[in-house]
Order: sequence, then C-alpha cells, then structure tokens
Amino acid sequence: MQALGGRGPSEIAMLLAGTPKDQVRLDGLAEPWSDLADAVFASNGGSPMAAFEEALAGRPNADDIRRAVFAVDPVAREASDVDSDGNDAASPSTPPTSTSWELGAQAWPNALGDAAYHGLIGRLVRAIQPFSEADPAAIMLHTLTGLGVLVGPGVRAMAGDAPHPAKLFGIVVGESSISRKGSSHRPVERTLALADPDFIRTRMVEGLSSGEGLIYQVRDEVIRREKVGKGAAAEYQDVVTDPGEPDKRLWVVESEFATLLRVAGREGNTLTSVVRRAWDRDDLRSMTKNSPIQAAGAHISIVGHVTRDELLRYLDRTELANGFINRFLVVAARRARVLPDGESVPSAVLESFTAEIRAICAWASEPRCLTRDDGATTLWREVYEGLSDGRPGMLGAATNRAAAQVLRLSVNYAVVDMSDVITAPHLLAALEYWRYAEQSARWVFGDAIGDPTADTILNALRRNDELDREDIVNLFGRHVNRSRLDRALGDLLKAGLARSSRDASTGGRPREVWRAT
Repeated sequence: MQALGGRGPSEIAMLLAGTPKDQVRLDGLAEPWSDLADAVFASNGGSPMAAFEEALAGRPNADDIRRAVFAVDPVAREASDVDSDGNDAASPSTPPTSTSWELGAQAWPNALGDAAYHGLIGRLVRAIQPFSEADPAAIMLHTLTGLGVLVGPGVRAMAGDAPHPAKLFGIVVGESSISRKGSSHRPVERTLALADPDFIRTRMVEGLSSGEGLIYQVRDEVIRREKVGKGAAAEYQDVVTDPGEPDKRLWVVESEFATLLRVAGREGNTLTSVVRRAWDRDDLRSMTKNSPIQAAGAHISIVGHVTRDELLRYLDRTELANGFINRFLVVAARRARVLPDGESVPSAVLESFTAEIRAICAWASEPRCLTRDDGATTLWREVYEGLSDGRPGMLGAATNRAAAQVLRLSVNYAVVDMSDVITAPHLLAALEYWRYAEQSARWVFGDAIGDPTADTILNALRRNDELDREDIVNLFGRHVNRSRLDRALGDLLKAGLARSSRDASTGGRPREVWRAT
C-alpha cells in the first residue's frame, strides 16, 4: 500500500475546512491526494465532505486516508459523519466526538436560583420535580414554551416598533442521550392537555423538514378566482380551495433536533430562514413558484432536544452567523435524580393547575400591550447595557439576542400572573433564567472563535508557552496566507484570548511572540 505520509493530508484538511483553493498549494501532490483534492474542489458549492467520502468509496485504504486527514485538523473531522476508525459516528455504538469548537473546558451552569421559580411557572416545575428525573431547567423550558404558545399572541410588549409576544424557542442540550431530555416534556404536555385537550391533540407537532411544511401548519385560507358553470351561464367566482388553519398557535416539540439541523443543511432548504422569521414576526410566506403559501398571525414556539456533541457536529457555522441559533434559549440538562420505580407525576398534582391555566388563557385572549412599572424600568436600565453588549466568538453568535430574550421571558412571567405590567419580580425571574441559558451556551460552545484558522492557533497556543510568527505559519504547513493569519490573530486579540509582544533579545529583528491569555 502506498505510504500516506508527507504532503497531502494537510492540504485535503484545509480544503475540507473551507480554505479557498488558491490558498492551498496543490501542485506536485502524489496519489491518492491529487485525485482527492480534485474531487473536493469539484464539489462546486456542495458539501466538500460528501465529495471527499464519495471519492474514498471503494478504496481499500480509505480508513487510513481518513485517519491521516483528521489527525491534521479536527475541523475537517468535525464536518464528517465518520470517525477516525472509519465508523459511522452517528450510530449508537460510536457516539460523535467533540469538535474543535470546544476549546476551553467550561463549567456546568450554576443551578437555577429561586427568582426563576416565579408564579405558576415555578410552582408547576417544583410540583413535577419529585416525580421526574429531568433537569428542572429543562422542565421550565417546556413550561415556558408550552404556556407561551397556549395563551396565544394577544399579549405582547414592544421594543421600539418590534412586538415581543410570549412565544419562545429553546433547545434542551444534554450531556448524553440519557440526560432525560424527553422526561422534561411529558409532564408539561399532560398538564396542558388537562387544560386544553384540543390544543395538544391538534396544535403540538413534531418532524419539521422544510420551511413550507412549517408555514403549512398555520397557513391562511386560500381563495382563487375560478370559472364556474358552462357556456353563456359561466361566471367567475371566488372559490375557497384550502380552508387554511384557523388556529394560528403551534407548539413544535422536536425530540431529535439533530435531524432538523441535518435536514436544514441541505441545499435549497428554507427551514432555517422560515424559523428565524417565525421568531421575529407573525407573518410567514413561501416564495415557491408553483404553490406559494403564507400565514398571518402565526404564533409558534419551538423546543428541541439534542445532545451537546450532536449540536456541535451538525450546527453549521452559517446558522450561527445568520442568527438562527441565537433565537433559541440554550438550556443544559442532565439527570436530576434516579427513580428506579419509574417516573410518573400523579394526575391530581397536575390537575391542581388546570383551573388557573384556563383563567390565564381567558385573560390573555384580550389584546394587551405590557409595559414595565417603575421598579422594572429602573432595573432594566441597570442591566440593559450588559445585555446588549456583543460577545466574541461562538458564544457571542449564540447569545447576542440577550435583551430580546429577557424581554420575552419577562412577558411570559407577567402573563401567568395575569399582570398588565411587567414588574421587577417578573424581570428578575427572566434575568435568572437567561443567566442559566447563557452559562449553558458557554458550556456548549466554550470560547472558540468559530474560524478554523483562529481556533487552530488558539489550540496550539494553549499547548505551548508561546509561539512566534514563524511557528504559527508552520502550523498550517506554510499554506495559509498572511492576511488570513492576521485576521485570525486579530480575532483572538479582540476576544481577549491571546496577546502579543515583541522580543528583541535576539539582537536582530524583534520576534513577534504570541501567548494564550
């Protein structure tokens, strides 16, 4: 078998990580690397990793080639569904490996404080807790999203010209598949079913696969002008060709959120753009030429379940950059207790909330625009700057909608109190839940920048006391141009993850030295 050392693995890894071809030295590559490089480059905007795997098909040394490439740059491995042993990483027997996004080990979020357990939301979570292995933060996320969509779109607060109703998006992120993510949903579903059986039966769905499919669930009535009758008696009339969906509320519960991410990554899929608009607005539309579909007054909440490794593997950097993920509250969850005899909340416990939930829904059926009282206004002014400050790197991409998320959370807490104003306790509850969500995002994404070049440099800096410019150039086999390195180093400097200095002790030209902070 031909040796797999020398030039080749690093060049393929760079192409898989998105490095432009003109920045990778491909001349003189031996086989099999030249054929593989041609295949990856010929993907023409498709998936480079898919092209790579297709080119490997049938090669007797395919596993050796994968190991050689993935050993050079974990960013390339991140894009693959195949592990270093050539196995399907998505299979239960071979769980996905963590990606290079997870640079600094981050602590588990501090437990939710008492402030978050405000009103009916807190009482329901505490009532469920003794009978469930689920993390209370995950139970609370399902309570917030479920109640928020059940009450409908009538109650909202304003931020400038933008309305913020009680609808929320969230992701329960577990350490593993046994983090009891599903256990956090079932008691909340049962509670809402007791209050409104039709809502759970008809307005809770799972299995999103396209933007058009999401819009269809809340679509408007379709009326077309059609010819009715024959001959001289024929006339054109408005005909209802689709009665639409009169109930615009929709609670989407995705128990396999990783599947949604994989589907959304397909070329031409509109799911992420429609999901973003569903968080922002209540009017949705599809631009499909042959069957355009639209919805007005949509009130959608989404909650997904995913493991940390799945989220890191399948969340495309584009979805971080375009704001898809920062519309979701990221909530870390793990098993809270062990119940050997099973989990089952007594029906009497859940039934005790039925009348109160129905009263809340009746109150919320009247349009209301909430404002803050004096105490909440003072508190909001104190915290707003910190909420609106941008954060660097992947964490920033996932949390840079903090002010809007806190506002919506405070609306939810006010709604369950049937309060026409947002008070300081409502805002404190929202801030505490956001604190947990932000720490959860930090646990998931660490302090990675999100740029493969910057993250590779940061990993190397943390493994060494210092690196000079020549060392950094050599990390990439001298195949990354100066402007890209400067940009990556600048991002690390701006994020406070690295610092530079000049070393003139050699007596010649001062060395540019970099260290991790």
